[in-house]
Amino acid sequence: MGRAAGLLAAGLLAACSCPQTTVLVDDFEGCSGSCGWAASGTGSVAVVSTILPGEHGLRVDGGVTVSKTIPPATIDTTYSLQLVADCVDGLTANLAASVPGSADITIAVMLALDDSLDTNGNTPDYSGASYVPLVGSIDLPSGLMSAIVHQVTLTPAPGATCTVDLVQLSSVTPCNADD
Repeated sequence: MGRAAGLLAAGLLAACSCPQTTVLVDDFEGCSGSCGWAASGTGSVAVVSTILPGEHGLRVDGGVTVSKTIPPATIDTTYSLQLVADCVDGLTANLAASVPGSADITIAVMLALDDSLDTNGNTPDYSGASYVPLVGSIDLPSGLMSAIVHQVTLTPAPGATCTVDLVQLSSVTPCNADD
């Protein structure tokens, strides 16, 4: 699986040459229990070994939803949610946010396999990989230009087990071709 993680890391490193704003990075290292993620529902949540020896992730079993409260941050449609996860049956993600003068909103983030082209211009081959990079663009409700996000929620498919190795909510400003 190191290949999928390497491809995601390469994509994230390539993005570093352009201005980037990061709201959340959670790699589940140096923590225990649920690493600050609140669990609701029946089942279990635990930090487990993942991709490589010494690498950790959050395993979510049997109908548990996990959420992490983050310092309020203003986001717009340049933001995306990136994960590296082993979720055969799927995973949904939501952001809890507020908009001045309105009620709190929930922003559904549609996660999909990150099929960004590699350095050779090819679509990545994830066959045989258990941990894969997932990415979801932030689509704000109609008429909104920004929202103040304060929580990230992850929900595996009902009854499924999912292990998340990395969660990152960030914005990368498009680079000029000359950069």
